[in-house]
This record gives sequence, structure tokens and C-alpha cells, in this order.
Amino acid sequence: MVRHAGARSCRVTVDCGETDVSIEVLDGGGLRATQPGGAGFGLLGMKERVALLHGSFTAGPRAAGGFRVAATLPLPAGAR
Repeated sequence: MVRHAGARSCRVTVDCGETDVSIEVLDGGGLRATQPGGAGFGLLGMKERVALLHGSFTAGPRAAGGFRVAATLPLPAGAR
């Protein structure tokens, strides 16, 4: 995210519950992106991969500035 957003840093949180794992990536924004776009599938690709695993996905600008990407994925029965 830092690479594509051009942010100086980001915070990644991973939370493993009894039935799912949640991943959240936050950046504070502030810089212009330095990497050219269009080289991959980006947010659409992430959304599609999460959907294949029957999870939920959100991404968008934060009210306080910056950007947030979050996904929740169900854990396989054997991993519980």
C-alpha cells in the first residue's frame, strides 16, 4: 500500500478470531503516488480474491485523511 499510495508509512493490523481473520491496512496519505498505475489488478483483484474465499472487503479514503483497506476471511474448519 505504501508503494502504491506514496505514503511515508502504514499501519497493518491482523486479528485472528475463533471463526475468521481480519486484516486492516491504514495510511495517513500526504504524498503523491510514485508508482505508475495499471500494472496489476489492484483493489479489484483484492476484492475478487477475498470474494473467492467467501470473505468481506472494503477499501476507500478515510475521513481523517489517507486510505483504508480491510478484509475479513473465514477460517477453514480445521484451523479453528
